[in-house]
Amino acid sequence: AKAPCSRDQSEGRTTPLSAEKVKDAAKAGLSAAAMKAKLFADHEEREIQRLCANIINHQLKRLELKLKQFAEIETLLMKECEQVERAKQRFAAERTRVISARFGTAGTMPAMNASGVGPSMSSNGN
Repeated sequence: AKAPCSRDQSEGRTTPLSAEKVKDAAKAGLSAAAMKAKLFADHEEREIQRLCANIINHQLKRLELKLKQFAEIETLLMKECEQVERAKQRFAAERTRVISARFGTAGTMPAMNASGVGPSMSSNGN
């Protein structure tokens, strides 16, 4: 194998390069490539961290929206429960009024037996 040569610019002739110079040039080239690879890897690492942070922020926003929706649903359900309770109270009052009107007792309830049935219902006409 032929040794690498350098060209002398002043006289136009070539002189062989020493093995030490070739070794130093290879070291410098590899060192530069390693430095560039390290910079590239660092840049890629920062980009990955930035993208991960964006993903996490996006997921947090989605969770916040879901929590807001759950809070709205909870509010609606509470209002509905209140409406059902008011309707239940109205029906109980209406039932009391109907029973009072039926038995002619203005505001007093007829005595109930253990099964919760009034006197006219329990005897059933017997």
